[in-house]
Amino acid sequence: MSGLQLLIQFLGRICLSVFFILSAIYQILDWQGTEAALTNAISDINGYHEMGIDFLRPSLDFISVNTSLFLAIGIGLELIGGLLIFLGLNPKVGAFFLALFLIPTTLLFHHFWLLQGHEKEIQLAMFFKNISILGGVFLLLATGSSKKAPPKKEG
Repeated sequence: MSGLQLLIQFLGRICLSVFFILSAIYQILDWQGTEAALTNAISDINGYHEMGIDFLRPSLDFISVNTSLFLAIGIGLELIGGLLIFLGLNPKVGAFFLALFLIPTTLLFHHFWLLQGHEKEIQLAMFFKNISILGGVFLLLATGSSKKAPPKKEG
């Protein structure tokens, strides 16, 4: 792999991971605010009976009773996944952790299909931003680190 490719790969890892690392640190420092945001998101979704989402109620109730546990798991996935990618230690595992974090977080916090007007537009944009990031995470999960050992010399 050329020096330019290694530099681009490094920059890609930085761009992909810094957001998650900083977000996790912020959430730890504002634990109560983060917990309130999770509680509000669950409350918002629980308020939409007409949308046929009652099948989610048992899961949402379980999360709302165990918000600290789910926050700890989510922040752990976000922080460890981000660090594994940032440091290049195990980008595939880091990408897997970030995918496990992104999928439920995107569905829970960016439920544009339940909203109207300007708020719907904002959440739609945030939803697709997360889907785009998830695409990058999936690419990293599929390819991992491109650092390859040099070919063995025969003889």
